[in-house]
Amino acid sequence: MASCTGIPSVYLSLKTLSIDDLNDVLQFLKDCDFSDKEWMTLGLNLGLTKNTLDSIEANHPSDIHHCLVECLSKWLQRGLSPTYSSLIAAAHFLEATAEKMKKNIEKSSVLYSGVLYHQQKEVGCWETTLAVGKDANALIQHIRSTFPHAEQDTSISFTFAQPNGILELKLSPVGRVPREYGWRLDPKQEPMQIHVFQSVVENALMGSCSMSVYAKPGVATESIRHPIKLLGIEPETTIYINRQPPPSPFPAAPLKEKRSNEIVLRMHMHELVIGDPLNYDYGCDLINKQDKRIKKNLVLTPNFLQSLVERGVINEKTRNFLNESYDKTGNEIMDLLITDVWTAVYFDETNFLFFLEAMRDQDSAETNKLADILKMLYVMKREKGEDDFRLLNLTDIIIV
Repeated sequence: MASCTGIPSVYLSLKTLSIDDLNDVLQFLKDCDFSDKEWMTLGLNLGLTKNTLDSIEANHPSDIHHCLVECLSKWLQRGLSPTYSSLIAAAHFLEATAEKMKKNIEKSSVLYSGVLYHQQKEVGCWETTLAVGKDANALIQHIRSTFPHAEQDTSISFTFAQPNGILELKLSPVGRVPREYGWRLDPKQEPMQIHVFQSVVENALMGSCSMSVYAKPGVATESIRHPIKLLGIEPETTIYINRQPPPSPFPAAPLKEKRSNEIVLRMHMHELVIGDPLNYDYGCDLINKQDKRIKKNLVLTPNFLQSLVERGVINEKTRNFLNESYDKTGNEIMDLLITDVWTAVYFDETNFLFFLEAMRDQDSAETNKLADILKMLYVMKREKGEDDFRLLNLTDIIIV
């Protein structure tokens, strides 16, 4: 039996189509063995006028495939909410083709279940697995019988975007918790994919994908909520690895108290040149000239983005977009963040000071040093002006 590739599976037959779906519709017809020579009859059944179809034929007298493409394009652009159901109904004159269309839609709509579970290997070390099967109860029973001490976490239901689908687990670059925070995530395979074939849908366990989660005792002091985007399924879903670090063998260090924006502004204004009005050129120029140093030494984490939100440098919408940019590299996300920070500083110079304080909120040696250097360069720029900006390169020996 032919398979419907490239066609969305959730509510497939009722999905309202547009011209953007033209390639998918063409592929759907091809998979269902539709003959291009039947294009005019199909067009009439779809509601196109005889004059429209004659015009298409006159424009492409010897190219029946092009006629089919034009016919479907007209149908998709008519504004009458075209669907796969109406396409199937229009193909009733080809009984075998219509029946194959229906079976392909049914085949692509098989409901699957996924279960995320954790097995503790040792203190601060877990193996986290996403298992997939057709029957949720059978899958859970399989996990319990095979791994009796496993901790069950999130459960999901989904269909595959393709009949013989691939579920891909995508880690957000921001979600990769840096080692300086004591956490490490190591996928067991790259890319992290689960391949499911229709021929084995009766198996309790149809596929799985695992990763190791490490928390270094005494270093990992905060829990993680690590986002994983599940691609290739509908609806696309984000699940989270939620883990608590093991108890620290060392006495807990006192929490650093964050300084409010008001305190930061008063403190910085006191240190700066009195009477010199804030000017956006200083902060923006410094970000432009020091962007490579910032990218090299700034660790982009969910906590840092949250600090920027709390200090008003970026908004929650920007934070969520950066956290969920699974298709972008860490460098690309950093470029977007620096652009957003630059824009905020352009409109309000104080945002540059709050940007530095958000670095200090992370309470790490690297980000503290970076904030101190940028602050020093900022003060130098304000005191001595543009001619002394050439001195910035001298700080290359300070941060490595």
